Amino acid sequence: MKPQRMFMAALIGALLLSSMLVLPAMAQDRLRDQEPGSFLVYPYFSISPPRTTIICVTDTADGPFNTNATWVRFNFICRGVKGPNPFCDTYDAHVPLTYHGTVCIDLSVSPWTPPCTEGFVVAFAETSSGVPQSHNTLIGHSQIQSPNVLAEANAVAVQSPAATGTALGTVNPGTGEYALSFGPGGDYLALPIALHGTFRAPIPGTQDTFLVVLTLDTIGGGQNPASRIAIDFWNANETRYSASWEFVCWDAVPLGTIDFRFTRVPLGTDFGSLRVTATSNCPIPGLCPPLPAFTPTILGTLVDVGPGAGLGVRNLFHTGARATTFFAE
Repeated sequence: MKPQRMFMAALIGALLLSSMLVLPAMAQDRLRDQEPGSFLVYPYFSISPPRTTIICVTDTADGPFNTNATWVRFNFICRGVKGPNPFCDTYDAHVPLTYHGTVCIDLSVSPWTPPCTEGFVVAFAETSSGVPQSHNTLIGHSQIQSPNVLAEANAVAVQSPAATGTALGTVNPGTGEYALSFGPGGDYLALPIALHGTFRAPIPGTQDTFLVVLTLDTIGGGQNPASRIAIDFWNANETRYSASWEFVCWDAVPLGTIDFRFTRVPLGTDFGSLRVTATSNCPIPGLCPPLPAFTPTILGTLVDVGPGAGLGVRNLFHTGARATTFFAE
């Protein structure tokens, strides 16, 4: 487990960088999450008993049998809590990956166990010496298991625009850790600022749906600003409602906790749809300006639980793109 790191200077620098204008969606090359990439995001893991989670990564590249294609770094990132110490704990691990090889790790088994029972995972290609690199042939998926239930979801793949083998990231000479950028001129392609999905209206005490949302504008193992999202949702008859939520790094929250109108009776229909949009928030209340407002990129999924649902994990669709984002590991 990494010790707590107070990266306020790095955070302010990252926020200044991320305050660049959002470019028109068609003017930039955004991630193609169902194609192999160099950076994978697994939006949800749970090792809260009786659940376990297995994370898999595969290299799709052709190469000599039983020879090393790349190394992969896994970062397991926990939710933070808004307040005076918005710290997001993290843990990382490194594994070699062969051509057409697959590595699967069980997060409930040492030495892979994260420092929390829920959160998200990223995995990215790196050299044997730990330098992030372009390697757009990685795919992955997660399996969340509990007694008699198995839920699976593909990882979100993010491509690098650089040639294979190109070193990525900016190293902090004081710590040896890397900052990775997303968007035009960055290490990886741009990420979304809006998510879309359909949901089954929760029935309190019987069946529930959790919204899982995360941002890669994150300093793993450090302090992070709260991310604010606006949530518009509709019942099947197009009646519209609005709500909002804040989280630090990652969160999984029942829809009914966000707004009681998500639930079956007030919604009025069995199913509905939602749109989650990142909105601006001051990273340090009262200091904007001179600090720029923080508008995060977001990714997410819906997790269905209860009778008739068992355990289901569905990645959300995404639109829009943020010109620059920041992930420090």
